[in-house]
Amino acid sequence: MEDISKIAMSSPYHYQRMFYLLTGFTVYEYIRNRRLSKAASELITTDTKVIDIALKYGYESSEAFSRAFKKMHGATPTNIKKNKLSIKAFPKLVIQIKLKGDVPMDYRIEKKPAFSFSGITRTICTEKGANFIDIPKFWQEVIQDGSLDKLRKNVNSDMCIGACMPMDPKVDKEFDYVIGIFTDDELEGYSNFNVPSIDWAIFEVKGPVGEKLQETWKRIFSEWFPATGFAHDNLPELEVYYGGDTNSPDYITEIWIPIIK
Repeated sequence: MEDISKIAMSSPYHYQRMFYLLTGFTVYEYIRNRRLSKAASELITTDTKVIDIALKYGYESSEAFSRAFKKMHGATPTNIKKNKLSIKAFPKLVIQIKLKGDVPMDYRIEKKPAFSFSGITRTICTEKGANFIDIPKFWQEVIQDGSLDKLRKNVNSDMCIGACMPMDPKVDKEFDYVIGIFTDDELEGYSNFNVPSIDWAIFEVKGPVGEKLQETWKRIFSEWFPATGFAHDNLPELEVYYGGDTNSPDYITEIWIPIIK
């Protein structure tokens, strides 16, 4: 992962995150599916033994290979090789950046004064796409156990934020994610952060929290950045949630992206 990220001139964290947003697969899912697709093709077109194919495509035993193979193709390697059954192809990925412009993106560029926020921090691992599972679970936990309500009692507002904190390029297998609130006070027992005065690209997302939000993240990096000439600053990215019904079709979420020319 470190070598691939360097080729893409990115950190491992941002590489994995953007790969998922652009393709819908984590890097590890893509690699696994490609290996199993190529292994199946070789299995039915050559006389190579199952164990040799398993080792070639990164599996330490024929048992582990068979389990993964059956999960994807619906039959064991031996059964497919013997009976020439149908297999599933997972073609090589080709990413094309298309600047469509047919669906407008509601955004504004705004220079905000320095501000502070406080919240509950959890270290999130990026390996094997764990961050895409662990962040939603984190939100569920703080909502269900009352931690979010307790935090919001420190301010007279229903607003809250989710912040992806910048990572150390030398570490990049983990990053801190903060569920928090805007506040000028340093809150005891919580993580406290200061953000300098910078330019932000602020995107409005209308609709229930969930799929539309992920779609907007994807468009920001696949359409908006290539079209505007801005670059991402090494500061927190924020999702800003206002009060109201997060399942309403009229609910507004904002995505704040720190930018530089």
